[in-house]
Formats: sequence, structure tokens, C-alpha cells
Amino acid sequence: MPLTKEQTRSFTQYAKDPENWRISARRNLAVARVLKDRADAFKQDRSADEFDEFSGCLYAWRLHAGLAVENAVKAALILKDPTLVLEGKLDGKKLSKLCGLSGHGLLAPVRHVLGELSEKECRLLAKLEQHVLWAGKYTIPMLADVLFNKEQMDVLRNSPMNEFELLESIVNRLFAMVPSEPRRFR
Repeated sequence: MPLTKEQTRSFTQYAKDPENWRISARRNLAVARVLKDRADAFKQDRSADEFDEFSGCLYAWRLHAGLAVENAVKAALILKDPTLVLEGKLDGKKLSKLCGLSGHGLLAPVRHVLGELSEKECRLLAKLEQHVLWAGKYTIPMLADVLFNKEQMDVLRNSPMNEFELLESIVNRLFAMVPSEPRRFR
């Protein structure tokens, strides 16, 4: 369906407001926290019957964590360069040229905005990127090579004890790049 000029203008205005991306990041981070807490509760006492719920919460919290990072980094990128939103869409070519962002990539754009990242932060972002791309949604990736890449699978399987704290640190540093303004609702 082709958009009217007013719809395109409205979308562009909405998408250029970093606070809208920030709101989505906060919402996804909140959901990730709830799901992580539920998954952690299963670690103590888990029967075979509860494995599906534990597994679902584990993968879903990482999907929402990745979406939180994706939205927070887009808030920072769009604040810095509002022309990334053009004529009713995000300019994928410009995003890719600017920071290597293609689709749901996380590591390259976060590194572009924040600069140097620790090895643990890079591993976490690589893990969350895979959860946004496939692991948080599907059992099987689009391309088989991921399943046979030992390094990538190790990133997906292994987690530091402070994984959620690392996530919050990254998101908070991204938020610091985007000053929050009071919302005016009409």
C-alpha cells in the first residue's frame, strides 16, 4: 500500500525522535529483566516438565535484551544524524556506510557510538545479535554455518555471571548519549 505524503511525513517525524527509540529500548529492557528473573528462578529447582518454560524465558530475555540495545543505539545514531530517517523509512544504505549496521547488527553500531568495548561486552553483543537474528525466535538459523562454527556457538552457550549487568551498562551508556526530554502528549 503506497503511503500518503502525510503518512510519510508523520512516520519520518516519529522515527526521527530519539525518545521514541529510547522508550522502546526501555520497554524491551524491562521485559528482558522479567524473563531473566523467571529463567533464573528455574535454575534452582527445575523439573523436566519445566524445561520448556525455562528455555523459553532464557532465549526470550536475550531476544528482548538485543532489541533493547538495537533501539538504544538507533536513538543515539538518529540523534546524531536525523537524515538516517528519510522519506518514510530508515536509510539502510546510510546506516551500513556509517557503522556497518545491516539489519539487526549490534556490535558494529554500538562500537561506532560508544567506541572501545571490553571483550565481555563484545561477546555479549555478539550473543544478543544472534538472538535478535534467529536464536531468540527459531530453533534453526537461516544459514547452517552458524551451527558448525565452534566460536559462534561458544558465544551463544557461555555466559558470564554478570551478563545482565553488562547489558544494563551498555544500554545506560547509550542512553547517556541521548538526553531524555519530558514527553508532551496531545
